Amino acid sequence: MKRRLNLSKRTYQIALAGIATGLILLFLWLKVIVRYGSLSFYILCSAVLMVPLSKRYYISAIFSYVASSLLAFAVLGDILSVIGFVAYFGPMTIASVAMAEKNLKLYITMPIKIIYINAALAVFYFVTNTIFIAWDKLSFEIPYVFIALIGTVALLVLDLVMLLIYSKLKPALKNALGGPNEPKREKEKDNIFPDEETVSKEDTINNEEKPDNKDK
Repeated sequence: MKRRLNLSKRTYQIALAGIATGLILLFLWLKVIVRYGSLSFYILCSAVLMVPLSKRYYISAIFSYVASSLLAFAVLGDILSVIGFVAYFGPMTIASVAMAEKNLKLYITMPIKIIYINAALAVFYFVTNTIFIAWDKLSFEIPYVFIALIGTVALLVLDLVMLLIYSKLKPALKNALGGPNEPKREKEKDNIFPDEETVSKEDTINNEEKPDNKDK
């Protein structure tokens, strides 16, 4: 029975990774075809990656990221056309959600994110000359310091918004995705986004355990 459950879970993870890979590849292809709204398509790709992450299928999410990146290179034939997802949005989504699920403190996650964001911006500016717009096609030069400051703040805010949306949609995603029955975790301390039912039950228990001080 246990072996059958493990096989069912593994099959489900592979299927979920395959669907996520196909959707990401579709959005990357549309990003190249439309040529406008690159940021919107990258955000959609990140949202797709969050689907397996909502089930804590980290291997499936990594597989989807790697497979979609390789397929995008093969199909589109231009590495620069999808570099935003490959170098930043894909890895950042996986790392950011994983760190949030493990409830790591801000003084740990924030420096990591700032360093990675600035490293990505430096690559986009000095190596590829593009991320959301082609810097080399502008009629004026934008100092890198200005891009680094504005870009870091903007991407940190975007990361926070994505995590907030993820936290709200996570319970609905779990119910919608279904999948094989898995043993419930007794502790949710490592999860920064506990389900609303769990929070409600804990509050009820705490209220019942409080002594009644009115008679004293």
